Parts: sequence; C-alpha cells; structure tokens
Amino acid sequence: MSETQKSKDSEVTIFLENLESTDSEKFTMIKLLREVVFEVDPDISEKIMYGGIMFTANEDFGGIFVSQK
Repeated sequence: MSETQKSKDSEVTIFLENLESTDSEKFTMIKLLREVVFEVDPDISEKIMYGGIMFTANEDFGGIFVSQK
C-alpha cells in the first residue's frame, strides 16, 4: 500500500489496497480522512463494517463509506 497508514486490521488493509488499485480519487479522500481520525487519537481502532471503515474508541462512533457515485 502506498503512503497510507497501515491498518492493524487485515480486512481494512485489503479494502484500502483494493480501493487504491480501482479508484485513486476515492482512495485519496479516504486516506486523508483516516489521517484526521488518527491525528485526534492514534489509539482509535478500525474495522470493516457495512461495506466501509468503522472507527471505534470505547464504542463505534463513525465511519467512512464509499459508493460508486
């Protein structure tokens, strides 16, 4: 994976690698949004849920989801 922060979750890593190879514009947006999340708290965890990336602190609090449009 390019300059993206490596995820601790293998499913997130695969999701990001696939997105990077199929849609570089969406990948770039997700990469930047993830950087913002991890700047706020580097201990936040992430997982694949509902077809996107869900962020969790003590409980799920938000996510990033992409669509075709």
